[in-house]
Amino acid sequence: MEKIKKLLLRIAVLAAAGFVLSGLSGTLQVEAAGKITLDKKNVYINISKGYKLPNVSAKNVSRNVTWTVKNKAVAQLYTGKNKKGVNKYGKKYTGYGKFGVYIVGKKAGTTKVTAKAKGYKSVSFTIHVADSDIAAVEYMKTGKNRYGLSKDELKAAKAIKKSISEIISKDMSRLDKVKAVNDYIAKINTYDRARYEKKKYKDFDHTIAGPMIYHTSVCEGYARVFDVYMKYMGIPSKYISGKSADTGNGHAWNLVKMEDGKWYHVDVTWNDKDSEFVVGYKYFLLTDKEIEASRTWTRKSYPKCNGTKYNGYSDLLNLKAIADMNPGSVTFTSRNEAVQYIISEIASTRPAEMKVIYLGEEWFTEEDKAYIRQQTGCSVSFYGVTVLESRYRMYDVKVQYY
Repeated sequence: MEKIKKLLLRIAVLAAAGFVLSGLSGTLQVEAAGKITLDKKNVYINISKGYKLPNVSAKNVSRNVTWTVKNKAVAQLYTGKNKKGVNKYGKKYTGYGKFGVYIVGKKAGTTKVTAKAKGYKSVSFTIHVADSDIAAVEYMKTGKNRYGLSKDELKAAKAIKKSISEIISKDMSRLDKVKAVNDYIAKINTYDRARYEKKKYKDFDHTIAGPMIYHTSVCEGYARVFDVYMKYMGIPSKYISGKSADTGNGHAWNLVKMEDGKWYHVDVTWNDKDSEFVVGYKYFLLTDKEIEASRTWTRKSYPKCNGTKYNGYSDLLNLKAIADMNPGSVTFTSRNEAVQYIISEIASTRPAEMKVIYLGEEWFTEEDKAYIRQQTGCSVSFYGVTVLESRYRMYDVKVQYY
């Protein structure tokens, strides 16, 4: 009789603590507890967010519960800090720690988590881990918020979905769509330089809520929102993190897969930093070789970007953007092309003034003036400025006829 009373007492303790014993077979089953939503043995969590696993109130039972994560690359158990104040993560833990046991998402994927109490059969449930981008896309498509997006992130996801109907049309090519999103984000968002310099960020600086709701963020906000746009439209995209070559500080941008089947770099943050123009394209659809001078990243973790289809395309877009801001200007990809144009115009239309823009870091020279005079019999004077990080030259050209 005494043994039966003890067994019934133990069953009651386990049930109250979030565990259920199936009859007297000894099967242990984890139930919903804390912030975990357990639906048919599936738990959905967001990367880097910790969720507390169920506690067992009786200490003698807690010490004998072993939690095991099958794939620690996807999720790990967190049990507090060690004596040196360093966070302790692991694949397996027995007990419940000082403040409980948490499971923390490490990367998108799924893995099994097993709970076993001494004397009972172990049971498992599946942890589904997603980053905020994947979670936002799922919410936009299904209306379900399984991964615990914040209210601001949900509001931002709705704003993204609404804007797509405004800036994207069915007849657009993939190139058109990628450019439209780059332009839209750059126009509505401003880099949060004040908080960056003080290293005192708001949560939204790092999420899709920054660009879409507060219209300010650091690089992570730009890259996250670009990734959500691409994924929702079915365009393969990756969020990539590395370091700036100039400062060594962390930086985030994107990879996008284009129609040629190749991956390319897109950095909306750095396309938005020039105050002279609404949008820049210096970091638009670049290869590894084209972008490597400006940053470093763990290349083995990301696909290679070695396509050739868009070589020079970012410069053509920049020239067009500059020309749009300077009505009446004519653009060229080199200084020599600009010189030949001036000679041709003098011979055909005899303008008194011209505005030319060209790609290159060389100024017009005295030799250029002499050559134009030799070819046309006219003198020219140049008044030039640099634009867009000194990679382009813009000139007002005045012609003196004799």
